[in-house]
Amino acid sequence: MTQILIFKEKHGDRYFDASTPEMKSAAFLKILRERFTSGYYYEKPKSPERNLSREDKALLSLSEEQLEALPAPLKETTKTQVARLTRKLSHVQEEYA
Repeated sequence: MTQILIFKEKHGDRYFDASTPEMKSAAFLKILRERFTSGYYYEKPKSPERNLSREDKALLSLSEEQLEALPAPLKETTKTQVARLTRKLSHVQEEYA
């Protein structure tokens, strides 16, 4: 039995012989390689900081001196929040990688 793969693309259709599983796999691999190397078909990863709120960005921008100048109770909660955000960003960056 003869099978044909048809890829409907922007500038015309592309046809591939898919009579055997090997030929079908080769066709898919060829298309995926072309699309991966062109880079056009895949969305570029966004910066993890983009998902942060304004308040979170402000917390992360605090310097060590600014943190030390805060009153004791506020200093501890702020340091905890900064540590939490830093961990969250590192996990998100690992996922992007």
